[in-house]
Amino acid sequence: MSEHDRPLDAVIVGAGHRALTYASYAITHPEQLRIVGVADLVEQRRERVRREYGLTADRCFGSAEELARVPRFAEVVINGTMDHQHVPTSLPLLEAGYHLLLEKPFATSPDEMWQLVDAARTSTSPTITWRSVSCAASGTARTCATRRC
Repeated sequence: MSEHDRPLDAVIVGAGHRALTYASYAITHPEQLRIVGVADLVEQRRERVRREYGLTADRCFGSAEELARVPRFAEVVINGTMDHQHVPTSLPLLEAGYHLLLEKPFATSPDEMWQLVDAARTSTSPTITWRSVSCAASGTARTCATRRC
């Protein structure tokens, strides 16, 4: 089976409205996207995602840093954290080798932007700006996951 014949495995980081909206694509298109983990500071949010996507407790994390410390088990992270948390949560995930789907604005200052760009350039994983118009409407999660910064 080639990588294009199986769903893209994704982890939700920041299980709020934005990330859950993008992740819901996995419910209607399980042949293209599968949610295999969650990281969120709020236990109730982690539990909601765990139940909705049938996750085991070992795939639920209290932070992006916690997730980044375990061996990578998905291709991509859907980072739905608040704008000011994008860079601090994304840096350890890039270092851990995750592809990154990141809502715009991906940074809140020029310094943060360059920090993220530098991390993406040295990482083996691309950073992707996920926009609801261009990606969610495109019909495939995999198309969005192949764009490089």
